[in-house]
Amino acid sequence: MYKKNILFFIFFLLVFLQYTCTSPDIIEYNSSPVKICVNNLFIKGHVHASPQNNTLTLKLTVKNHSKTNTVYVGYLNAAMLIGPERYAMPETTRQFKKTINPGEKEKYILLYQPVNHQEIFNKTRYRGDLKQTYKLGLGFIGNNISQQANQDTLYFSVPEADYTNYLYNYGQDINYNLYEMAHCNNFIVDQQKHLKYIDLFCDNANPENPSLPENIVLASGSDIILNNKVLKLSGYHTGKTLILDIGVVNMGTGNLKADLKKLGIHANGICIKPKAIDSEFFTYNTAYDSTYILNPGARFFFQMTFPADKAFDEFELDTSWLFALCRGEAHSNNNYHRLLKNNLIFKKES
Repeated sequence: MYKKNILFFIFFLLVFLQYTCTSPDIIEYNSSPVKICVNNLFIKGHVHASPQNNTLTLKLTVKNHSKTNTVYVGYLNAAMLIGPERYAMPETTRQFKKTINPGEKEKYILLYQPVNHQEIFNKTRYRGDLKQTYKLGLGFIGNNISQQANQDTLYFSVPEADYTNYLYNYGQDINYNLYEMAHCNNFIVDQQKHLKYIDLFCDNANPENPSLPENIVLASGSDIILNNKVLKLSGYHTGKTLILDIGVVNMGTGNLKADLKKLGIHANGICIKPKAIDSEFFTYNTAYDSTYILNPGARFFFQMTFPADKAFDEFELDTSWLFALCRGEAHSNNNYHRLLKNNLIFKKES
């Protein structure tokens, strides 16, 4: 009898754990207040989310109890508030009533794809984990197009236990480590001297632009500008992979040359080559020569992935792969010189 009780208890515990730890297919948000009755209007909203793609679905019911007034619902302006001065606009492929006559009601189904974590999204295009709470202002509902019905707000929140379960099963924010370029104090001065030394083609040295200084060098955040050559670099680590996005825009008069075989990073005292290079601009194959010429006006974007079991505190990007055409014949390799004097340091954001 005792053994049977033990086995029953174990069976019950396993069933309970399976139920409580199951990955939720739908995240249900509670509405507060449950409904709003104001100015002869009945308004009720419900929100649920898909944890696989972090898409919100709003089901909104608006009923006009007025005997004389028509209600206007500008549902395409139903902004879902994510945080201070950040909101998501609705998406829908269906058409709903914009005017509700006395005694009538309409049900709206709107989709939202909120950018929950702006910094992660800017570098990774991942919109971030779902927020525990969203807000919907009701100013888009009025007695006519210009008059708002009220300033009330619907609050949608996930219970604490359900939100914890969602983060455990689907949360990705914690798995992203973002990197930023660490520009040394003398970066601009050294780079200006370098550009002058290699005698780089410079539009601003042209007599047509005599008022502009030569060898313009700007560095801010993930952007570097070198005499109308624009570089944008950002990196992040997720899972067991380090991902580095690089964009090059040649807005000058001289060519740029990229030798992708020289791409690599240095971390923890070792040199690491990319395991993949992806771009819509070219197909990269390590078995062949991968040298590309960027003519004036050309844009060049690609993504590199490196093996990394864990995020490095910092790494160094080898910049010897990017060359600029200096004064001379374009077809002479002797006239191409390294565009950046030094390698670039990336540090993990705290």
